[in-house]
Amino acid sequence: MKPKGLVSLSLEKVDDWMKGEPMVQQRKVLKKLLKTASKTAFGIYYDFEEILNEEDLVSSFQREVPYHDYNRLFDTWWHRVLAGKKNITWKGRTKYFALSSGTSNARSKRIPLTRAMFKSLSYTARLLFESLPRFKISPAVFTRAWLCIGGTSHLNEIDGHYEGYLSGINARKRPFWVKAFYKPGDKIATVEDFDDRTELIADHARDWDVGLIVGIPHWVQLTMERIIEKNNITQLNELWPNLTAFVFGGVDITPYKKKLDELVGHPLKYINTYLASEGMIAYQNDPYSTDLQLILNNGIFFEFLPFENTLFDEQGDLIGSPEALTVDQVQEGVDYAVVISTCAGAWRYLLGDTVRFTDVSRGRITISGRTKYYLNLCTEHLTGDNMIAAIARTEQALDVNIVEFTIVPVTEGQHYMHQWYVGVDKPVDQQVLKEYLDEQLGVLNDDYQSERKTALHMDLKIVPLEIFYDWVKQRQDSAGQSKIPRVIRGEAAESWMKYVGDRSCRR
Repeated sequence: MKPKGLVSLSLEKVDDWMKGEPMVQQRKVLKKLLKTASKTAFGIYYDFEEILNEEDLVSSFQREVPYHDYNRLFDTWWHRVLAGKKNITWKGRTKYFALSSGTSNARSKRIPLTRAMFKSLSYTARLLFESLPRFKISPAVFTRAWLCIGGTSHLNEIDGHYEGYLSGINARKRPFWVKAFYKPGDKIATVEDFDDRTELIADHARDWDVGLIVGIPHWVQLTMERIIEKNNITQLNELWPNLTAFVFGGVDITPYKKKLDELVGHPLKYINTYLASEGMIAYQNDPYSTDLQLILNNGIFFEFLPFENTLFDEQGDLIGSPEALTVDQVQEGVDYAVVISTCAGAWRYLLGDTVRFTDVSRGRITISGRTKYYLNLCTEHLTGDNMIAAIARTEQALDVNIVEFTIVPVTEGQHYMHQWYVGVDKPVDQQVLKEYLDEQLGVLNDDYQSERKTALHMDLKIVPLEIFYDWVKQRQDSAGQSKIPRVIRGEAAESWMKYVGDRSCRR
């Protein structure tokens, strides 16, 4: 049974949508982007019309348009979009901006959301939901409530434009086929404080028959715990026996699975998405594989830069203007920094993520890390993937669940150190945890192992899990949207260490 109002899109059509030569799809996307933006200030400055006349459209585009990180694009162009100017980096005026909290570099971002991007997000969301039957999810689930645990849908109106978290904006502008199933409903979703919103969700939980949850894992876990406590139940399936699936994104789900399943009372189906404030990048459509389907023909043109220390410095910033690869030039098993051009007016934009192709011919990827989460103080070349893999091995060996962690890189003269902070689900010997994790990092990364014998130091502190979540909320996100950064530098690192120290003194 299909939910009423949901346009049918068969699984075969979903497959057809992704079939075909990836670069054929990508050239069409780029051509449409350039045509639409050719009369904008950006398009005129970089002569998009001339680029469109070139025989090799892609090469011409790459030659004429430089790379942009957020700061460069905002300071040069997007500040005018934010001020209400029309036709700057995309056709027309942009009224909505997604707030992306700057936990790693302290500067909050305002990402333009155009009508074309809303249309893109809506269509890819439909593709995702239409692929869910592959995960052996009963069709009846789709007639139940869909509970979205995201940022507040309250939007700040400033000088004629609206700012808010992407999840909150999406809740406000959700597709027609979602409206009948969306919970917690408009009134609760607009509550700004996460704790207050959670209380209201817990109050109304008995009124809903939830079949599917969408959100960031640790915020969902906190919400589940409060629902159970406030309703005086042992597990969520006492209230929601039809709760079947969890659509998540932004973090590795592995540390949370065991706890979430315990809270629910039975194993959930977990479906991964790669949704950034800049657009929907990829989604999981195969229940037998954890890799993701790159979305190649829906308003985003992709380029890829090999994530090597010759191209990126120790801060994760791009060095110079190296040549980027397109989707037909990449290789499997190599880490690439993602560069996107979008129907929201992002041009050759460094997204900040790294991916690894598992199947080039089909455009399938895994998320391997963040450019800013890369640690290379003294040529140790430690990647986000290394961190996650070492954590997983340590959990298995010590029978402990490392739910959260973050690292502060420390450089003082010739002294280099990775200062780890970890949050665990049960007591464990801190020294044993440190030694085993350090050993596994060395097993996974020869450079790390070599540097640990000479210049590089490693320390680890276990801190209560609530410190991670309270720090994020008090720092900038009482709305409940941010993820815990895996590497913290600069002012954010100072804030974190002070907060941990202050909380430790009060305990």
